[in-house]
Amino acid sequence: MIDREIAVQDAVSEDYETIRYVKDYSVTYQNLWFNNMISLITQKGLILDNGCGTEYLAEFLPADDIVGFDISMGMLSKAKMRLHRLVRGDSQRLPFEDERFDVIFCRALLHHLPNPYEGIYEMDRVLKKGGEVIVAEPIQSILSNIPRKLIRGGGHFSEVHKDFKERTLIEMLRERFIIEDTKYVGYVAYPLLGFPDVVDPLKYLPFKKSIASFLIHIDQLISRIPIIKRQSWGIIIRALK
Repeated sequence: MIDREIAVQDAVSEDYETIRYVKDYSVTYQNLWFNNMISLITQKGLILDNGCGTEYLAEFLPADDIVGFDISMGMLSKAKMRLHRLVRGDSQRLPFEDERFDVIFCRALLHHLPNPYEGIYEMDRVLKKGGEVIVAEPIQSILSNIPRKLIRGGGHFSEVHKDFKERTLIEMLRERFIIEDTKYVGYVAYPLLGFPDVVDPLKYLPFKKSIASFLIHIDQLISRIPIIKRQSWGIIIRALK
């Protein structure tokens, strides 16, 4: 199973560099996600970007503070343009000593792992006492269930790919960490702006930047409405060791 996941990530790495992180409206939305995650970081020190992909985090934070880690050589070949400290391996068996990092940044990794519990255990092991982990993951919701089923047949997903229930994800993390903060993110804008390499509804429309700004504004409004905000495509969690 893991070989299939590596093959998928190697294949889509080119799409990340030529589509997802290039098109203005997608970049605007990706930046919003990263800034939402970064805003939760309170610790200073060494950061493990766990499942770093093409290492987009280095566009926001000092490269000297980051160690990028990914299983895909395709992703890492793109990441080396942004970061010099890169390590290849399996996030279920991190090749780092105990209590090495002050912060672990983990965007959309756990749902790609055959055994997410092993990935969480390993993050706990390599994180310093008092350190923090910032996790972003897709979750099941009324809004997302049907569209996800429609696009699952594309080449961007392997058989290990999963969508967590919010409660399941939080319970897994609570086995090793103390949950400190959560943000619900991604509503109308998420499927329309975030993944033009998978589906690109704006491709032939004019005024893409204006449409993107409007959709992001709608998302931000929804995120402030109690109860309804929990019907998001994703969640960002800050947790402490």
